[in-house]
Amino acid sequence: DLPADEPLTKILYEMQRLCDNGTKLHGPDLIRMLGADVVIGACEKFSMPASAAVLTPHLHTDEDAEKAPYNYLPTFIPMLLKEAMAAKAEVEYLHRIWLSEHGLTILTRNHVNEQMPKHVIWFDATGRKGLYEALFERDVEQVDVHPQLTGKIYQVVDRANGKGSLIDKKEQQTHRVAQVVSQVNEICKNYQQPAVITYQAIKDQFSQTTMHFYANRGSNLFQECDVLVVVGTPQPPLYQMEKTAKAIWNKRMRPFDTKWYTRERTYNFVDSDGNGWCYPVSAYADEELNEILWQYREAELIQATHRARILFRNVPVYLLTNVPIDELPPTELLTIRELMGAPEGVDIFKWGEVIIFAEDCEKKQGFVSVSDLMNGLSISKPTALKYIDELINQGSWELAIVKSTGGRPPKAIRRGDFSKTLY
Repeated sequence: DLPADEPLTKILYEMQRLCDNGTKLHGPDLIRMLGADVVIGACEKFSMPASAAVLTPHLHTDEDAEKAPYNYLPTFIPMLLKEAMAAKAEVEYLHRIWLSEHGLTILTRNHVNEQMPKHVIWFDATGRKGLYEALFERDVEQVDVHPQLTGKIYQVVDRANGKGSLIDKKEQQTHRVAQVVSQVNEICKNYQQPAVITYQAIKDQFSQTTMHFYANRGSNLFQECDVLVVVGTPQPPLYQMEKTAKAIWNKRMRPFDTKWYTRERTYNFVDSDGNGWCYPVSAYADEELNEILWQYREAELIQATHRARILFRNVPVYLLTNVPIDELPPTELLTIRELMGAPEGVDIFKWGEVIIFAEDCEKKQGFVSVSDLMNGLSISKPTALKYIDELINQGSWELAIVKSTGGRPPKAIRRGDFSKTLY
């Protein structure tokens, strides 16, 4: 219902024309296109027409909200004025107004209703003081409560389980995903109701009951699982987190410091020798961006872990992520090699295949030889000899004497009563 001769009306029609033409504009480029002085004058002279009152009715039901027309002007006009003034002054600022073929995008937020009680208590396991103060625009007192967990946490800390290894590098994705599936299968093989939480992109690769990161928090789907495996480290693209921060801290005009760096973080764990351990973890230089990062990364891991209700249930949770999280103190830190039971010097993910093949071969013929491993696993003789030696070192296999078909008898091993000779 804006008058046709209203300066702001002309600006809105010009923005609509740019959108219809598929133009992408934001920041100083947008203000230059519209004219900084024109925008400032229009915004300063504008007053909301009386008819706009019908655009902000009292909403009591979902249906009321669905039927209510949009009224973005009370938010949009002050935002447009601030951006125009910053652009005219030629200072850097946070851009919250975007034009594209999809229309007008405003990075904004809702504010707390003044009728909300002044004293409110939130029970939030992943609530953070800085973020709550930004969201609710009032002082927040944080009460740290760290109850003793009934369940046990085992953290597998190798870099091979990172998001970049599992998703981003397409040429390696199939290989890496197969490796992480092997880890999950090794963990879950002795359990009846295993569950997995991972990235949505690889969720279907697991045979266990599976849920993805950022699904409905508080779900009771895994409250009866007997082991939970959390695979990977959730983290949205950096630009997405920066957009969220712009909306939450919507009065800030000073640009975020988006430099990305690593700093040492210590695990909430001390080994039997009294040693602590740390790991370099990525973070922003800007602390307000780090508040958002923590919610998307650490808080999501905490939420995922507690799907198994480990506060009250004695159930193991395996974290296949290297990020140290104070709220999830590990019972034990493991490498992938330790998890898979693979000795030093052998392929971690081949070792399980070697054991299965050797056991099957020994069941059929009473022994397994170097040539059996070479032919069955398509490996070289030195590699087969290495596997033979390592199986002996495991303590459950021993050299076996087998009949030669000509020349030197092949090196072979067997399990069971090693006092017997095979002919």
